[in-house]
Amino acid sequence: GGAGGGMIDAGPPDAGPVNTCDAGLCYVRNYDIPRKFMYSISAAAPNAVYAGGQGGTVVRWDGTTFSPSITPANVLEVWSVSGTSATNAWASATSGKTNRWDGTAWVPEPNLASNRAMYGIVAFPGGGAYGITTYGELLVRDGGWTHALAPLPAQDTLNDIHACTPEEAWIVGDSPGTIFYFNADAGTLIPEYPGLAGTPLDGVYCHPDAGVWAVGAGTTVLRRDSAGQWTQYPVPGLSSYLHSIWISPAGEPWIAGSARTLARLTPEDGGYVAYNVPPYDLSNITDVSGTGDQLWLIGNYALP
Repeated sequence: GGAGGGMIDAGPPDAGPVNTCDAGLCYVRNYDIPRKFMYSISAAAPNAVYAGGQGGTVVRWDGTTFSPSITPANVLEVWSVSGTSATNAWASATSGKTNRWDGTAWVPEPNLASNRAMYGIVAFPGGGAYGITTYGELLVRDGGWTHALAPLPAQDTLNDIHACTPEEAWIVGDSPGTIFYFNADAGTLIPEYPGLAGTPLDGVYCHPDAGVWAVGAGTTVLRRDSAGQWTQYPVPGLSSYLHSIWISPAGEPWIAGSARTLARLTPEDGGYVAYNVPPYDLSNITDVSGTGDQLWLIGNYALP
């Protein structure tokens, strides 16, 4: 979900930094595009990792090499990417444009977002997708883009969307940080959490066993339990604007944010493990994703 990760200024493409490890997590790869702000990353498989960022930049990792390119549509900034395999991924942009990776090329596709920034997109096998915009729109792609619902009147900027299945999706955004639940079969959008005043939410992730989690400003971490109740998950000692959350197949939540914040939450004891991410000229982690035993980060370089 949200905005995404990688390491910057490590020399030529595919140059790996000197391996460094912290608490069992080893950082083994760095990639410079060169020197682009990167916002989103999606790891569909060890041979299918997608990243998007500044200037319409998209990067694919095929398990061996990075392949950078510029999306063909006038996308300005690729704000969100989501992939399901080596032959299916979507990229959405601040210009409202979308591009789909078909295994060979990024193909632009008309949609309904016009010039409205599409900050979040989630892909499904077979080419389907959901997208959200700054105008409170929820769009669905099923052969073509359509409005899933009328635009939301109470929330003008939606920041992230994640779905455990094509029938159910979770959405978060700004002011006041409400969390929405979308049921495609019923055609309903339900505000599930009233939000925290002045606390925008940037990331959301659902997991069949670990439940639904959301993160945002003020080091906010929210958790939905099996009874449908939302509570704040305390992370004392962390001070960060949290941009992203990803949950491993085993149900381990990982959170990432400003000041190179990276932590693995441990719900079994209500705590967390923080990791010291090497700087590599990186100031903020904007997204985190993973597949198998791989964890992928992407972010923005430190300004002079």
